[in-house]
Formats: sequence, C-alpha cells, structure tokens
Amino acid sequence: MIKSAIIFNRNLSPLRFVVIAEEKLKLNFMEKLNDWQESLLQHLDAVLYVDSDTVFLSPVQEIWAMFQNFNASQFAGMAPEHEDTNAGWYNRFARHPYYGELGVNSGVMLMNLTRMRDFRWEEHILPIYREYRLQLVWGDQDILNVLFHYNPDRLYIFPCDWNYRADHCMYMSVCDAPDGVKIIHGNRGYFHSRAQPIFNLIYSTIEEYTFQTDVYSNFIRTIEESLVLPSNSNCDKLLDKFLLNPRKHFKENQYEEVT
Repeated sequence: MIKSAIIFNRNLSPLRFVVIAEEKLKLNFMEKLNDWQESLLQHLDAVLYVDSDTVFLSPVQEIWAMFQNFNASQFAGMAPEHEDTNAGWYNRFARHPYYGELGVNSGVMLMNLTRMRDFRWEEHILPIYREYRLQLVWGDQDILNVLFHYNPDRLYIFPCDWNYRADHCMYMSVCDAPDGVKIIHGNRGYFHSRAQPIFNLIYSTIEEYTFQTDVYSNFIRTIEESLVLPSNSNCDKLLDKFLLNPRKHFKENQYEEVT
C-alpha cells in the first residue's frame, strides 16, 4: 500500500504515514506508535485511513481533495459496503443497526480528526462497543456502521471506485467507476490468491516494482502482458477500468523517476 502511494505521488507532495500493526509487529513500528496521543492524534487535523490490503491506482492527493466536499457537520468519508441489495451483507445478515441501505466499508476512510475530537468520538464509540459487542462480525467497521446509523449527518459518502473490492465485479460489475478504479482493496485475501487474478497481479506487480524504473513498462505493460484473456473471472474482464488511471498518469516511453 505504501509503495503504491509513493509511485503515484508524481508531484512529490509530502506524505506522512501512521502505521497501526498487530501485536507481533509492534516492535517494528514502535517509533511510529510512540507518536500516538491519548485521543485521536491530537497534533493532526486530518488523516486518510486505509487498510494494509489496499493499493493506490491514483495519486493520494485526489482522494485527499474530497475533504473539501465535506459540509459543516461531516467529519468522515467512506464508500458503501455494497452497490447491490441482492448481494449486500448488512441488509441480509447484520444483527445491529447500520448506515443507510447497505452499510459502509471502513477499508478506506477520510477522517477530520479536529471535528471528531469536537464530537467527543470516544464517548460515542465505547458505549456502542459495550452494547453490541456480541453482534459484531466485522469489528471496527460494524461499530462505525452503528455510529453513522444514528449520526448520518456526520458522514460523507464517496463512490465505490475509491474502495474497489472483488465484491464489485466477481459476479457482475456493480460499480460503474466511470473514471476508473482509484484505490483497489484486496480484502478477504484476494491479493494473495488466484480467485480473482487481476487483484493478485496488480498487488504482485507493485510489490516487485523497482523504484526509479519506468512505471509504464514495469507496471502497466507487465499487467497487460501477464493477464491471461479470455478469463473465467469477471473482474479480469474489467482490465481497462483497473488501468485507466495508471495509463493516464504514466505514458508509454515517458520515463520519470519515482523516489
């Protein structure tokens, strides 16, 4: 995820990463974790939270710009959990309140921390956990769904192309993404399996990419040449949606160092 964000940071804007890791990885990130304060990173005004199983296919600055779309009451931005009521999880299985018709997914989240602190975030989150802890399946995501069910005016909804998952294409294409996939989310292990080859291929190509080499040749063309078509995977058939933004930002024979 971090590597993909750097690749698409073409104007070299300063990027700051705050890493949240499992207990077994804690020592590796101790320096970062020591920056945490008692409440919501009090030295920061806003953050973009992304799960570790996400890959950027567009500049971070593009999603960051959506903070400007927030109205005066909104302090968070998320994408819907699903686009189709027939396949939605929350509307069929949830045993707790959730946002809107289909719930929201917490894998990519814009957070205005100043407004969240003013809202007294912890005073709302902890009671939700205590009341619904036995009904929670998806952890923090379920807690956020309960919170925004009761506070819908606090949430800004952005389109599915900013949190694109296999659920959006594995059966049929349910995310229009007219401007292409912006952030790909390989939840449930799709980056590490061949169930949807395009997810695995994008992840592995980013992983193997060497900085200061041509992105078009070593990322875009590698994916184009490696994906076997025709494919039984419906997601693979949407190759052009996945590569629309990389092709826009990196042209053939236009070498540019990425540092």
